[in-house]
Amino acid sequence: MPNEALDQFGQMLMENARDMAIKELDANLKASGHALSTKLVQAILKTKELDTDEKLQKIIPIAVDTTLHYLLWMFENEMKLKISLETSSDVIPDISGISDGLSGEIFGSKGWIVRFSKERFDEALITPTLSVKRR
Repeated sequence: MPNEALDQFGQMLMENARDMAIKELDANLKASGHALSTKLVQAILKTKELDTDEKLQKIIPIAVDTTLHYLLWMFENEMKLKISLETSSDVIPDISGISDGLSGEIFGSKGWIVRFSKERFDEALITPTLSVKRR
């Protein structure tokens, strides 16, 4: 049974997080998507002032954030998966239950990326009303 459970989790992870992120990133590269990330990636790729390494450095956080989005989406939408969290004062049996959308918690001016990440990010993906800036 433990192997069956691991396989089931692995299948959900690959199909709902990894495969979805790759599909979106492929669409970003082919300019066939309608997401904001597609427009940003296309703008980065078309920038003549950047060499290949600089372009990749700007695209990497977009790829990571896309993957995190789909991973959190999987946890909030797969009824079989629950993330339990023990804090210093409480145990939360399912953190999806205390969020209005885990996949959205990473974005926004008060989101996890802005508040907790120490690495670069694209502000246009965090708060779409801002212009594209780099930190």
